[in-house]
Amino acid sequence: MYRGGEYVTTEYLNVEHTENEMIEISFALNKYKVRNKKYPQDFNEFVHSKPIWESWATDSWGNKYRYNLTQEGFVLTSSGVDGKFNTEDDIVRKN
Repeated sequence: MYRGGEYVTTEYLNVEHTENEMIEISFALNKYKVRNKKYPQDFNEFVHSKPIWESWATDSWGNKYRYNLTQEGFVLTSSGVDGKFNTEDDIVRKN
């Protein structure tokens, strides 16, 4: 039974938590842009600028988010369950 609970947590609850967290991060990034007229260059510096945001440095599996600036704004990516970027389970949020 424990393995089943672990699977549910890893596959579903962590995915949902990470998606919700990425929405919160996106809102904070957009507020930053309104105040500063641009998105932050360094995601790590951004999340460590407020103690309450420090948990945003990693997703629900403990992996660092990937943050890239684009012409349109930003792309925030979680490597998902497998911990590897550019695979099917990645979770992507764009502004």
